[in-house]
Amino acid sequence: MLDKAHATVIENSASATSSEGELAATTLRPEIKLLDASSAKELIKSIQKNASSGTEIFTRIQIASACEPSVGRDVITQRSASQNTILSFKASFCVGYKGSIALEQQKLLSLPAGDPYSQAYGMASELFDGINKSHQDPNKVTVITKQLDAMLMARNSQMETLVAAEALNQAGIIAPSTTEFARKNGWQLSSEELAQVQLLSVQMKSCTNFGGCGTNQLLTMKICSEQSTCAPGATADSIWRRVYAPSVYDVARKLSASATEF
Repeated sequence: MLDKAHATVIENSASATSSEGELAATTLRPEIKLLDASSAKELIKSIQKNASSGTEIFTRIQIASACEPSVGRDVITQRSASQNTILSFKASFCVGYKGSIALEQQKLLSLPAGDPYSQAYGMASELFDGINKSHQDPNKVTVITKQLDAMLMARNSQMETLVAAEALNQAGIIAPSTTEFARKNGWQLSSEELAQVQLLSVQMKSCTNFGGCGTNQLLTMKICSEQSTCAPGATADSIWRRVYAPSVYDVARKLSASATEF
C-alpha cells in the first residue's frame, strides 16, 4: 500500500504537471532482475550498481518498510500464520540492515523535478489533496487521473507505475485506459473487480520486468503483507491466485501483456 507520507514528502520539491510534457525514464539492462535477491544487503548492492536514482530510492523505501519494526507489531504474543511468515522473512532478509523509512523518504527530495518517481509521488499527493479537501475540484482530479493513467501505459516506465497504480487504487479511481481495455474486450466486470485488475496488472508487469516476486523476496512479502495472506514458500503469483477471482486474475494477465512493454 502506498504510504501517503511517501507522496507528501516531496510535494514541495516537484511539480506533478511538468512543462516538459513527457515523463523522463532511464533504461535498465533487460537481462537483470533487479529485485531477485535474498537479503536487503544483496538487493541494495544490486540497485546501487544497476538502477536509476529513482528506482534505487523507491526500492530502498520498500526495503525499509519491510525491515523497520513497527511499534507493537513484533511483540504480539499470539500471531497468525501470516504474521509468523512475515517475521520469518524479516529475520533472514533484513539481517544487518540499518536504514529507516524516514531516512529513505527524505532521499526523494534529491530527485530532479522531471524524474518519473518524483512526478508519481507528486501526482499522488495532489490527487489525495484534491479528493480530501472539503471543496473538491473535479477538474483537477480528472487531470491528475489522466496523468497517472499515462504513466501506467508509458513506454520505458519503471516501478513508478506501482506508485501511480497504488494512488489510483487508494483514491478509488479506475483509469480511463483500464475501463477502455475492458470495454473493447467485452469483459463484464464490476467496478470493484476492474479496480483489482488495474492494480494487479501493474504488479504483474513489475514482477515480470524487475523480479522480486519469488519465495521470500521483497515484492512477494510486500504483496502478502497487504493481503494478510503470507504462507511459507509463497510467491506473488500463488498469492494472487489465492485472493483474486479467476476472472480478475485472467483479465489482469491480459492487460499486463497488452500494455506497452518497459
